[in-house]
Amino acid sequence: MTDREWEKEVLNCINGYTKESKVTDINEPLINTGLSSVEIMEIICQLEDKFSLVFADGDFGNIRTGNDIVLCLKRLSGKEITNPQTNIT
Repeated sequence: MTDREWEKEVLNCINGYTKESKVTDINEPLINTGLSSVEIMEIICQLEDKFSLVFADGDFGNIRTGNDIVLCLKRLSGKEITNPQTNIT
């Protein structure tokens, strides 16, 4: 998948849970979207199921934005990258 495809999948998932407005910026802090921590976990579970991946418990504490989710998905799928802003590899 391309970077844009990963971003689109994550944004679609996030927007399935947002109530007031659609999230268009993958770097927007999830806390600013109105999502609860439970909803964020549900989004992650949905993406795990969709891509047959499993997030490590340690990954959850590093997730602040949709892009952080993208980085984890790419790492778990074998398309590892490094993001110096979040230190997720």
